[in-house]
Amino acid sequence: MRRSVHKPAKSQRRAGKVRAALSGDQIVREAIALIDAEGLDALSMRALAGRLGVEAMSLYHHFPSKAALLTAVSRAFSEEVAGRWVNPPKDWKERIIALGRGEIETILAHPNAVLLMTARSNPGGAGYITIEAMLRALSDAGLEPKACLLWSRSIISLVNGVGAFFVPLTAHADGDPPTPDPRLFPLTAEALAIRGKLSVDPYGVMERGLRPMLAAIEAEVAAKRARR
Repeated sequence: MRRSVHKPAKSQRRAGKVRAALSGDQIVREAIALIDAEGLDALSMRALAGRLGVEAMSLYHHFPSKAALLTAVSRAFSEEVAGRWVNPPKDWKERIIALGRGEIETILAHPNAVLLMTARSNPGGAGYITIEAMLRALSDAGLEPKACLLWSRSIISLVNGVGAFFVPLTAHADGDPPTPDPRLFPLTAEALAIRGKLSVDPYGVMERGLRPMLAAIEAEVAAKRARR
């Protein structure tokens, strides 16, 4: 008696070929392109699958959930920041400024993803490159490990805040903010009027806030050494 051999349906074979051809990196790149074009809220497994020309279920073979995909996207942004870290300066202060510049450059390159980038908590392998570089710079300044961690948090908060501040308003769903009433908010109205006439460099703003921090670190290290 001849055995019958089960052959998968054409649709199943085609789906298998699509899964084999589709890589996790390709999905992440397309997810970033979708975010850049339409915003973070527009990212869904169905919308992403449509851009890739596959069924949404194909994506779940690479990422079990949207949250897992977002983690991968976040790590890709960390890799992009690390990729900007080339020929680091020898001086520890200039290294930290260069790291900050790379972070802001990445934020401004992907303004629709600013909330995702500034909330990164699981950077992955490439993300550890910049974290290690930051902690190494602070250690070279003479700080103990606990102080390195505390100062790194302050520095990262400043840098991310500057980057988020300079994201174009078009990247925010709420659009332009209302003009403040100068009778109620005279200083705010005056500041906004001045701001509209200035050509402000985000990296200059970052350094304006970062340089005093770096000077404070030097003073802290010097005071500790003096007490020994």
